[in-house]
Amino acid sequence: LYYKSMDIELALEQYTGDYDNNGYTHVDFYFMNINKDQDMNYYYTNQTKLFSEIGLGVSQMYIADKASILAILGEQDEEKAFEDLSALYPDDPQVTDKYYYKVKGSKFAEAALYVESCPEDMYIVVRNENFSSYNSGGNDIAEYHRRAMEVMDNIVNDKKINES
Repeated sequence: LYYKSMDIELALEQYTGDYDNNGYTHVDFYFMNINKDQDMNYYYTNQTKLFSEIGLGVSQMYIADKASILAILGEQDEEKAFEDLSALYPDDPQVTDKYYYKVKGSKFAEAALYVESCPEDMYIVVRNENFSSYNSGGNDIAEYHRRAMEVMDNIVNDKKINES
């Protein structure tokens, strides 16, 4: 996934609005390797960065394989952690197991130039507002969530706001 980070970031920008009204759209996409088959210092550093992002409540969308998504969950239930995409997009074949939007075979994969090399086990999940965090800035978190849901809707419906 690391080598596709820039393409994924640029693809996300195609589906994202100019939320700060400065005439420029930018999405921060952070690659964090949380695979335990690496130097443990590097693993713990990435894990700390990831859990800081989760704790702050700013990161609302995650693109990862299912094992990594389950690591993000920790001890929380999926229904409390992620949005039920199957309820929002009941007829979309890319939505699997209620919470997971499969990247492989999607228009998003095309936008990210990830058609051929995208693994079968790569998904987008959107954080649920009930996902625990230590940030008490509720209004900001609610706004970040609203934006993430808007971007997810644009991805599912292949509604590009910014063509590259």
